[in-house]
Amino acid sequence: MISGDTRREETLLDVAAGVDLLANEALVPHLVAVLERAARAAGQDRLAKIMFDIPDYHSTPVEAAFLRGVALAYAGPVTLARDGTLISLPKATDRIEVGALP
Repeated sequence: MISGDTRREETLLDVAAGVDLLANEALVPHLVAVLERAARAAGQDRLAKIMFDIPDYHSTPVEAAFLRGVALAYAGPVTLARDGTLISLPKATDRIEVGALP
């Protein structure tokens, strides 16, 4: 299942229950806040407003079960995907294979 541009919601959790793989984007709120402050300081009010609004419709790393704080919120396997990450679910197995595009 692939999810993006969404906060942690019960509906998403219900739909994702039992899936083999959930790919969910996440943003780092403190970095977005840095961008917001920099945009305000540069007089870029429209960009600052966008940076302020972004956390309203994106998951945090902990909500998506990634990175900082995740050990406190989730005990399962977690993979941080980057451009070129290749994830395979081989047929007739329970494996999830993570690699890189050639």
